[in-house]
Amino acid sequence: MKDARLRVRSLVTALVLLLITSFTVRAQEGDGFLSDLHNFRVNNYMALDATIGSAQAAIPKP
Repeated sequence: MKDARLRVRSLVTALVLLLITSFTVRAQEGDGFLSDLHNFRVNNYMALDATIGSAQAAIPKP
């Protein structure tokens, strides 16, 4: 009985790992939407960081 449970558990684990790998590959080979979204978020973060940095530099220190 333990042998059958171990086989089923191993099979389920292998299928889950294969499914996760499949989703990762699909995300990387997608139509570019995820890549565009990532670039958009990075650009917004960089712009926000630059804005905050310049605002902090403009504040006089006591």
